Amino acid sequence: MKPVILRGSLPATLCPFRPDFSVDEEAFASHVRWLVDASKGGGVVCNGHAGEVASLTRKERKRVVEVAVSEARGKAPVVAGVYTDSPPEAVEFARDAEASGANAILLFPPPVFGGGGNRIESMVLRFAQSVASSVGIGVVIFQFPIAGLGYPTELLLRLMEIPNIVGVNEGSDHLPTFERNLRAIKKARPEVSVLTTNNTMLFSSTALGADGILSGSGSVVADLHAELFEALQRGDLRAARAVNDRIWPLTQVFYCDPPVNMHNRMKVALEYLGRQPKAVVRPPLQPLGEDERARIIRGVQDAGLWQAGEAGSRSETDYSAVAAAV
Repeated sequence: MKPVILRGSLPATLCPFRPDFSVDEEAFASHVRWLVDASKGGGVVCNGHAGEVASLTRKERKRVVEVAVSEARGKAPVVAGVYTDSPPEAVEFARDAEASGANAILLFPPPVFGGGGNRIESMVLRFAQSVASSVGIGVVIFQFPIAGLGYPTELLLRLMEIPNIVGVNEGSDHLPTFERNLRAIKKARPEVSVLTTNNTMLFSSTALGADGILSGSGSVVADLHAELFEALQRGDLRAARAVNDRIWPLTQVFYCDPPVNMHNRMKVALEYLGRQPKAVVRPPLQPLGEDERARIIRGVQDAGLWQAGEAGSRSETDYSAVAAAV
């Protein structure tokens, strides 16, 4: 297996679309370049929920990985999501990612596991083993809340027996569960990276000892995630709290109800900041209304991104009236 170290800020990319809903490769390339620099080389994760992976064809998923690898230029590892209900298709997606140059795959539990399959050991292990053994790169297990698609701690430890597991994207969204899984994984396999994706508790879960932050909100604030991680690593709680105070208003506007629009909201933030063209999502998702767009703009401003000079003059002109109305 090719070695890969996953540590620090690992933003999950958004996938820009043109008005005709085709993938905007130029905008995506620009997005990846910014993320590589902003994350300080922690890593770039593509073809995840943030990238609207369920709407992408096999050809589009492969091309997304190719562009990400090309733009990362070896400065940061690229992790490619594998998301499907079909085990044979999961193997195909994993092999496509490897062939496209990805350093690891992020293995999503099939949606069918939501029917209780996440607690059936033979079902979980056969699926993960079949995909992991089909490639020679690392595998990151995606851990969801146990009430949804998440694995019980004992089953998560069985998954750690797969040789090329290099990480766990730990999204239990329950701090005691996160800590229990973190401790259990590190005891069984200290070299496996435990990455927090618990967006409502990034500060606390990172402080407990997470090896990094893998988050869709990193598509907007990969730099702040890197700063938060570094501050906690050196034990500087004052600095970490200050960074967390900037992240907090974005957490409130991105991860509110309904959750289906969380990445839609992030696209609006990037549009406002001038880092991406007009926010376009693929159906069945729909454009956000002006009231919600205004709340997102206020969250971006409250986070200090505008004051930090990150927005372009085009965005200032387009959004000044909307922001003033908040």
